[in-house]
Amino acid sequence: MVAGLFADLDLAAITDSRSEVERTFIGGAVGRLQSELLAQLNRGRAIFSNVGLVQCIKAIVEFADEYSEQELSVLDLTRCVLGVNQENDQVDVGMMARAANPDAHDATTLKADFLELAVDFVAQGLFDHVDTFETLACSVDPTWRCGWAPGTQQKVIHATTH
Repeated sequence: MVAGLFADLDLAAITDSRSEVERTFIGGAVGRLQSELLAQLNRGRAIFSNVGLVQCIKAIVEFADEYSEQELSVLDLTRCVLGVNQENDQVDVGMMARAANPDAHDATTLKADFLELAVDFVAQGLFDHVDTFETLACSVDPTWRCGWAPGTQQKVIHATTH
């Protein structure tokens, strides 16, 4: 179910139908949350953020009973993703106070705040960026079929001959 949703959302990025996929996924399966979630979808908001869904998949892999045959419910997955989304929307109060009054803090602390925000911003941008198949196809050869740089200490993926 989770892998199917993830695959459907990937395909929806190409067809610009993410909200329809989410609407279909939650349809009739989330009880009292249904009306609020549909209202948010109607406002153009996504429920199953990429980051939220991946973090829930990570939690499933890490904590699920590998011998259980019980499948995660749509409601439980939705609650998990909403919880992750809420955590990700939280603002670090200390960081906001430092940004509002930078003169009261040392440059090292401010630089650390900046670097944390920059990494998060870039990671989120890259995570949400969807390349077309044609764009990705152009980078196959230099990415996967070339040898490692001479300075690379650990060569995890071995070059193949072609």
